Amino acid sequence: EAAKTLANVSALSGATVQHCSERRRFESLRNRWKTYRAEHSTSSCLTDLFMAEPYQQIVGMGPAALPFLLEELRCDPSGDWFWALRAITQHDPVPPESRGQITAMREVWLRWLERNAATS
Repeated sequence: EAAKTLANVSALSGATVQHCSERRRFESLRNRWKTYRAEHSTSSCLTDLFMAEPYQQIVGMGPAALPFLLEELRCDPSGDWFWALRAITQHDPVPPESRGQITAMREVWLRWLERNAATS
């Protein structure tokens, strides 16, 4: 029984370390991307912003980025993360009538992520 408990604690500890490492990576990439975004704020081409290396690396984190993107979406009403969310989840829960309405899109994504992020 003690060995099983120790194994569970060890597994949980490893998962916690991995989560912390992923959080640090996400935060570093997010900060680099926000700097890039600020430096290119006059660009009218959103594709250029979302194809920037740090943003694409966040997308490359895959489902591991979802908890952090959910936090970002809760705090940041800009809509900057919709592209990443669609790419990672391969899903777009936003109904056609809400497209282009950032507040409505944000609310739909928040609800969807709260229900589905753990299983994506």
